[in-house]
Amino acid sequence: MAFAIALTMNAAAQLQTDTMALNHAIERFLSSGQMICKDTHWSHAMGQWPFKQTVEGETMQEPQALTELKDAFGQCAVKATSAYIIDGEKSVLPFNLMTVKRKDNYYDNITGSYLLGQGMNLRLLVFSEGGKDAIYGLEWCIVPVTDHNGRPWCTCEGNLFRFDHGTWNVDSYTQYDAWEHASNLKPMSQDDMTKYENISSQMKFITERFASNKKGSKKNDAAFYMIDKLCREYNGRLTKKQYENLKEITQPITERADETQKRIYADAFQNLLKKHVHSLPQKYIRQMSYLSDEIFPSYGQAKMMYVNYELQDMSQLSVTQKVTGKAKGKITIQPVHPDMESYEANSDDSSFHLTEDYIKDQLLRVSDGKGNSMMIFADGTDVDIDIKNMVVNGSALNNRFAEVQRQIKAYRQEMRKYAYLNHDGSYNIIDEKGYKDFYKEMHQFRLRLIEENTDNLIPAWILAESFVMMDCEELSRFMVRGRVYSDNIALQPVWSYYEGLQKRKAGMEYTDIACTDTDGQQRSLSEYIGHGDYVVLHFWQTTSSITRKGAKYCKQIAKKYKDRNLRVVAMAFDKDKEELKRYVKKRDLAFEHLTASDVTSEINFSTTDIAKAYGITALPESIVFGPDGRILCTGLEGEDLKAYLQQIFGE
Repeated sequence: MAFAIALTMNAAAQLQTDTMALNHAIERFLSSGQMICKDTHWSHAMGQWPFKQTVEGETMQEPQALTELKDAFGQCAVKATSAYIIDGEKSVLPFNLMTVKRKDNYYDNITGSYLLGQGMNLRLLVFSEGGKDAIYGLEWCIVPVTDHNGRPWCTCEGNLFRFDHGTWNVDSYTQYDAWEHASNLKPMSQDDMTKYENISSQMKFITERFASNKKGSKKNDAAFYMIDKLCREYNGRLTKKQYENLKEITQPITERADETQKRIYADAFQNLLKKHVHSLPQKYIRQMSYLSDEIFPSYGQAKMMYVNYELQDMSQLSVTQKVTGKAKGKITIQPVHPDMESYEANSDDSSFHLTEDYIKDQLLRVSDGKGNSMMIFADGTDVDIDIKNMVVNGSALNNRFAEVQRQIKAYRQEMRKYAYLNHDGSYNIIDEKGYKDFYKEMHQFRLRLIEENTDNLIPAWILAESFVMMDCEELSRFMVRGRVYSDNIALQPVWSYYEGLQKRKAGMEYTDIACTDTDGQQRSLSEYIGHGDYVVLHFWQTTSSITRKGAKYCKQIAKKYKDRNLRVVAMAFDKDKEELKRYVKKRDLAFEHLTASDVTSEINFSTTDIAKAYGITALPESIVFGPDGRILCTGLEGEDLKAYLQQIFGE
């Protein structure tokens, strides 16, 4: 039976005593060995441990270690300043997002948030004293899993977290709505559709009322002034197709217009076009993207890339795509690669429909806001979709595309054996050893999918979603000019990345480039490379959280090999050199630091001389040079880079 309790007490005078038993219970749970636990703390004075146990079969018992920890939370709840205890899948929290804050020696404040899962079992305790909070949380569930061969499994998974007293404060409890918070989600609303239907019926009435008048008749003046008024007062959004429909509706009246009336008509529709029509981009799109494996989440590190898309003449390359289907909830259709404005489909309790203009053969993501989504190509052929079951009735291309996505979904379901599914839809890999082997299998499956579909556009999607996880040899098998998919717009950033890889292939000799150290002194790469030491040249920026993670690994590598013939040299694409120097000092990054001398902004780092010389289009990026100055490898980050160096030094 589901129940919820909220308790409020005076601040505990002996906070350490009150939380001691709970801290001991956490230590016993983490050391029990019954669950695979992963330490994923992301900030100072906090701990976060996703955990998992997976067994074959359709059912499983709650692990004993988890039961004991759950009981410890229950016993300590009476001592907490506030507590939330939720049991049962149907229980609903009054909030699902907890925000915490602490002071930091580099940033003024560090703010973090924790998203709680609806339908999870939960223990959340807060102990307050002296204006500071100690926060303890435990959430878990048991879920069935089916592997890609159809075998049943069960997994008990959850998350344990602790924010230490004296450092953190609870900042807020709120109800998070992914739909409301999606910054790039600007759908065509039902209100917009109603406004369009109203203006179209009004224009139709005006046209029918005045179309029979003689050419040049002054009686027509009223018609054109009314059309002008409707256009000026319209306050909704229009699709390009809707705009063209309005012009088509009123076309008969223009055949009887004089020059003045034609000018009024043209100005009215031109203003309507400028102010209200959602149109396709004209020439260029530039976006910052965080790149990782979007098909099979990787245990590796993501990259940041400012991607550029150059579009052709949209009047020739756009298509009208009709999408219908079965689904409940708010259905959105978003063009991706490049990411563009989303539309909300017209929907009722069981079906939806939308007709819109898109770039020809662009990828569209259709989502229902409930964790179900699938991709289609805007090829101009009407498509009917069952999102939940990933079934499509459309062109041969989209039918095949749906089949590929169902195969991928079967593998993604099996990932639950090794990874914790976060509440935002991302995965946190817990059984790293098991997942690493499984990821290799998934990656080979991905490569087979590309090979099996080189006669259609599907490889464009697979490559665009996961190219940073492929090495130069793998990409060279598929990035071949003249293939059906090679000119698809989604591949433009992939071509840029792949062409950059050609400039830093294994065996190539280093290129000497002028640079600057953190003291403003002129340097060159030849001072560091080719003098008998192994060199890790690491490209990064302090302004990006994604690339700062690479600096953490460089710090570990520099410390481990400080007495060996290995040098770590970080090349920062930071415009503010003083801020870089301050960051390096505060974070105690005790290795050599250089900056690109000609960097004008963090956004345009790829235009610097050193980035062009080594083909750096995404960050972070590392190149390992041998003692002779030749490249040994590129593209390895984090644990993969550490493992590679261990092979070199025999450790």
